[in-house]
Amino acid sequence: MLIGIDARAASHPQYGGFKTYTEGLIQGLAALDGPHGVRLFVDRPYQPAFPLPAHFKTVIVQGGRGMSAVGWREQVTLPRRSRQEGLDVMHFPCNSGPVWPPPSAVLTIHDLIPVLQRPRPPATLATREWRQFFIASYSTMTMSVPPRRFAAIITVSHYSRRQIVDYYGLDERRLFVVPPGYSPLFRRVERAEAKAAVATDFAIHDPYILALGSADPRKNLDGLLKAYRLLTPELRQRHRLVLVLNHDRLDERLEQAITTYGLGGRILVVRKPSTASLVQLYNAADVFAFPSFAEGFGLPALEAMACGAPVVASNTTALPEVTGDAALLAPPDQPEAIAAQLACVLENPAVQVELRDRGLRRVKGFSWERAARMTLDVYCHAAAARKIA
Repeated sequence: MLIGIDARAASHPQYGGFKTYTEGLIQGLAALDGPHGVRLFVDRPYQPAFPLPAHFKTVIVQGGRGMSAVGWREQVTLPRRSRQEGLDVMHFPCNSGPVWPPPSAVLTIHDLIPVLQRPRPPATLATREWRQFFIASYSTMTMSVPPRRFAAIITVSHYSRRQIVDYYGLDERRLFVVPPGYSPLFRRVERAEAKAAVATDFAIHDPYILALGSADPRKNLDGLLKAYRLLTPELRQRHRLVLVLNHDRLDERLEQAITTYGLGGRILVVRKPSTASLVQLYNAADVFAFPSFAEGFGLPALEAMACGAPVVASNTTALPEVTGDAALLAPPDQPEAIAAQLACVLENPAVQVELRDRGLRRVKGFSWERAARMTLDVYCHAAAARKIA
């Protein structure tokens, strides 16, 4: 087959989310070294950190200006180029795709969060925030159109599959669950080495709880802060709360919450760490807290387990499916339950050891190479459906 992939997210500089998924899938397909040709459509020069085989070609697509460029490329330029290239399959891996997709097109819908939680206009006049709002609104609009014209739809969890079937009323036989992998950079290292690294890089010398900070209410930062406050004074004195932030939009709100809950001096913020530093942070943590209200998959929980961090996560949406028996779970709307599970880990070394071992066993079932093989099967299904049609 000749396969096309909308790889624009992979070529963008921001880390996480769609970039992680798209780049991981490309790396997995490259590692298979199969007979299929692959065209990677990007909107800027793209040089991945891993070698691409000779049968992978990068195609830069242009078109559109300003805030309209994203929609123009997705709705007009990419479908037209895919037909010009004579592709057998075209994959749109980031939730949205053309309303009139090319034949045998495949769409990945990670979850329905953008549709169910519609974006709100920003309170400021900052161009960057309005650009993000318009892109999110465009994605929500395109996702509101039932994706029945796609030959196959991939999603990342059985939870998301059930949601998509119910929301769009789609034929279940056209939906395929392909769990993503995680970067092999997330791995177990010696705890002493990790602790020394975070002490040097971030001046973290105390034991700590690790979490990801986010301005998105779905990530439940407020619930986490309430749960941390509910820990005994002894546990809070012994364990700081380390929050990893990947943007600056949370500063004022976070400072207000820390003051409100009387947690000054016990919260440490780490801004935009490199992947190597994040690996050390996971490895040195006594527990990783992930009390999100909704996740289509929950890749940070997988990355934490791959680094041997005990995980306390929500008992909702896709997180129980991802963590299995390798995490302690709690209702995200009950801070006292989250606090109880955190205390269970922090006060019981045997529980820490057990969760570390279970997590390391659990992640063996996830890899980008496995995801790439499963995705290739979906491509074959889509190409066959086109021939039958």
